[in-house]
Amino acid sequence: MNDFDAEVWLYLGPEGEQEKLVITETCFVHVPAGMIHTPLEFKRIGRPIVFMDIALTTQYVRKPEDETKPIMVEGEH
Repeated sequence: MNDFDAEVWLYLGPEGEQEKLVITETCFVHVPAGMIHTPLEFKRIGRPIVFMDIALTTQYVRKPEDETKPIMVEGEH
């Protein structure tokens, strides 16, 4: 579990105010509801890694950072 050989950058917060989180070891990251959390950049991968997105809710609602841009939904074109 602690044999992590990668560098991943995760940006948290609104554009222009983002904080870069540099991940270099096995961890869990809690992102509070409503917090913008992109991009996720895999900068270096030395060994295979597992990335899991877990939502502890019965409903997921995605709100765009830019309300003027539509959200693409799978199956819609």
